[in-house]
Amino acid sequence: MAQEILVAKLLDKRKLVINQGLNASIALGQHFIVFERGEDVTDPASGESLGVLELIKGKGQIIHVQEKMAILELEVPEQGRTKTLSEIMATLSGRPDQPEPTPHVKVGDCLRPV
Repeated sequence: MAQEILVAKLLDKRKLVINQGLNASIALGQHFIVFERGEDVTDPASGESLGVLELIKGKGQIIHVQEKMAILELEVPEQGRTKTLSEIMATLSGRPDQPEPTPHVKVGDCLRPV
């Protein structure tokens, strides 16, 4: 069984180190989702386990690969809402208008290829 791909270190709000690299065939440009394991979900009709729910935290792309680790850069989620007046004013005043990446990614979260 292949070793699980996990977040090993957070470099900043968008970049994280994963615990696998060239030795596990991780490739530059490869896409992954980052998720936390949720609770086990049971089919209400049969009582059968449907598996563990994946709580998606984000997705990203490998931007650097080493033998035993790699760096994944998270995509910035698209803004799906209208900006508030204070956000517009902050942009006009020169403050960078960068939305936060998907929040709450932490060491130990899981990854899988998309």
